[in-house]
Amino acid sequence: MDRPWPGIEKRWTNGKLVIGFAPPVDNLETSYQSPVDVIALYQSVFTGVGGNGTSRIRPFQAGPSDFAFVPQGADQYCRSKRSGELLYVACPASIRQRYIDEIPSAIKLDEPTPPAIHLDRHNVISALLRDFLLSDGDGGALRAEALVSLLMTDIFQQLAKRQGAEIKFGLGVAKTKEVTDYIDSHVDDNLSIQVLSQIAGVSSFHFARMFKIETGVSPHRFVMLHRVQKAKSLLVKSKLTLAEIAYQVGFSSQSHMSSSFRKIVGTTPGKYRKSLGK
Repeated sequence: MDRPWPGIEKRWTNGKLVIGFAPPVDNLETSYQSPVDVIALYQSVFTGVGGNGTSRIRPFQAGPSDFAFVPQGADQYCRSKRSGELLYVACPASIRQRYIDEIPSAIKLDEPTPPAIHLDRHNVISALLRDFLLSDGDGGALRAEALVSLLMTDIFQQLAKRQGAEIKFGLGVAKTKEVTDYIDSHVDDNLSIQVLSQIAGVSSFHFARMFKIETGVSPHRFVMLHRVQKAKSLLVKSKLTLAEIAYQVGFSSQSHMSSSFRKIVGTTPGKYRKSLGK
């Protein structure tokens, strides 16, 4: 796996929600009580001695397909001659609790996990988190919340499998239509997972996975597709400037619209308009 930022820590923060990357550190030794829930996705081999919660101190080795979870309030200790690379998510325990309130499972995730539990979609989620950080948080809270939801749901799925169970859920046709209709009529607003999940009647950290099951794309991707579609329509039917169109369809700036437009359509808004003779 390519190292995205050798030797450089990178993070995105929104309130108490943090998504970040931690590079290897020589002679690491840390001991603290975790102030938030922490999910670590190991990006390289990490060997050391450590313990979480009430577990005894012992040697461990985690690999680049493993994850570990430390709940808020748990004591944590780790010592390593050279740590491995980590992608991590830190968030208040209230986020986990909102998720657990609706999960159809006996899994509570209120105890630390060992540092070497395999996650089936580890590489996929790691790539999404890296892309989010490399874009300096492009998509903001909507995209970040969706990523955290995907990660948390996959962790619950993985832990359920270890108990011989499986968790599957979707929004259903009626609720999906209600949400997509709202997105279509409010595409120029600052949409958030919290607002969309309230319309769906589910917790915000349940919503992203349920939405993707029904539509095949994440909420953030769905919103981007709708904004670009409306931008295409305005490029054809109006004489508005690109900056004015970006504002009307909900992009934060003309450059944000151009970047998203190019990714989805394959060309820039300006070239698209010229190709139509406008």
